[in-house]
Amino acid sequence: SGANRTKQQNKLMWLWAGEVAYQTGGQTADEVQDDWRHSHGVPILREHDAEFCAVYDHLIAPLPYEAQKRAMKKLGIKVTSAMRVKQMVTFMDTVQRECAQMGFEITDPDPELIAYQSRYRGATI
Repeated sequence: SGANRTKQQNKLMWLWAGEVAYQTGGQTADEVQDDWRHSHGVPILREHDAEFCAVYDHLIAPLPYEAQKRAMKKLGIKVTSAMRVKQMVTFMDTVQRECAQMGFEITDPDPELIAYQSRYRGATI
């Protein structure tokens, strides 16, 4: 199991979404975050949460991509807010790597958060 994601992780995730939204000029932070939740968060939860996987595969997966995002919102299916710290570390590492590959400049994590998250990187999810 493990601890729920931290407020610091959540705050940084939204900061990054805002920065990427600003740099794209065509998306809001919420839209960026929706894309990240769906493209990076869903696979993490599907791998580690059998109940989430069953619900997602039955109700959401058959739909087209944009409809999947709308349905998850409408049904209140949580992704990042359902994550444990280790899952959120994996999510944030993936988002940070993707942003770098795409040329987005995002704020570096606070050194204390980096140290905290590094303790979870090798842990079992």
